[in-house]
Amino acid sequence: MKKVLFLSFVLGALFVSCSDELEVVNGDIALESRTTSSVFSDVSFPMEVNLVYSRLLDSFKENVSRSLDDRKLLYPDYYGGSYIDDGKLVVNVCDDDGLITDRLRNMAQSDDIIIHFCEYSYNHLLDVMSKIRKFCADNITNPLALNIDSYSLEDKGNIVLVNLLSCTDADIKSFKESVCDDSSISFMEADAPSVLLSSVNPGEGLYYEKNGDGELHRSSVGYRCKINNVVGFVTAGHSLEYSGIKVYKDFNGTSSYFGESTVSVQEGPVDAAFVKLYSGFDVTGIVGEGELYPVAMTPAVGTTINLRSFNGHAYGPITCINKEVNYKENGVVVQTFTGLIEANFDRKVIKGESGGIVYAIDSSTKRRFIVGILNGGSNIETKSYISKALEINKKLGTTLY
Repeated sequence: MKKVLFLSFVLGALFVSCSDELEVVNGDIALESRTTSSVFSDVSFPMEVNLVYSRLLDSFKENVSRSLDDRKLLYPDYYGGSYIDDGKLVVNVCDDDGLITDRLRNMAQSDDIIIHFCEYSYNHLLDVMSKIRKFCADNITNPLALNIDSYSLEDKGNIVLVNLLSCTDADIKSFKESVCDDSSISFMEADAPSVLLSSVNPGEGLYYEKNGDGELHRSSVGYRCKINNVVGFVTAGHSLEYSGIKVYKDFNGTSSYFGESTVSVQEGPVDAAFVKLYSGFDVTGIVGEGELYPVAMTPAVGTTINLRSFNGHAYGPITCINKEVNYKENGVVVQTFTGLIEANFDRKVIKGESGGIVYAIDSSTKRRFIVGILNGGSNIETKSYISKALEINKKLGTTLY
């Protein structure tokens, strides 16, 4: 009975499987993102263009770092980022050497890539991101740092975009004087502060209590995995902030707990907790019309991805794969995350969707690759932030199956 109860719950929440990991992939640009309810079909993408993207990054070999937090290795100085447009990979280069085009096509093993000349190298943009991050970390109570809502490395625009809560000429001048003055930085006013999708509202989904407050909180199930052969799943770390938090499907006086948190991490690019299942319960990989493929991947900018949470199904394009967000409460930074994926699901995410599974479907094989779990977003704009599955699995030591 317990098993049936949990399976009926996870059907709308989702999970994953296996241990092989694909470092980087994706495809298909969606200029218009749309959202649908959970009764509508998933949206797929062509895998081939992401394989071209993956081969290109792999060809950089020891000159490429895929982690913002461990930049021991750098990209080639001529490389300015990549993105997918109209089903093709566009590669930004900041060197007019005529041999670079042939070199990149050889590295990607494809003639079907577009070369676009840009001004800034990826290394330069990453360095600018690092300077902003350091200022925020060293000045957590400084009004200048508190005014920074988020900042991102924009592959498509070849810039660093800084979102300020107040974006007057005076604010921009202060930023340039005290934080970083670089021509690659563009500024935009944030419609509203980004918020962590704390599970505070009652309703359908994953429920839990914490800190003995006697209140019910809600989150969404991510993907299934194992730690040292212990079966469980991943959800948002800022929801289950410490070990020993018991979770259940709903609370009606009779529902039973089906698991509890054992590991929780909220730092850098990782916002995730592992929930081990109690005996008698199981977790599936079923999502939409199929099952999650047990391979984690970080798709390219422009790839259409899917979100499923207690609030249903939504989909839209990835707009950034290096997003850094300073979440605030009452004017104070409570959490900073780096290296997040930003996506436009064309609807605002709401509290309780944290931890929901984000995945990408290859249009040719129909495999549902695991991208990550929902972290947060704007409560005004249609921006959503996602912790990468590759980073989560590395940090938590989780294995997909």
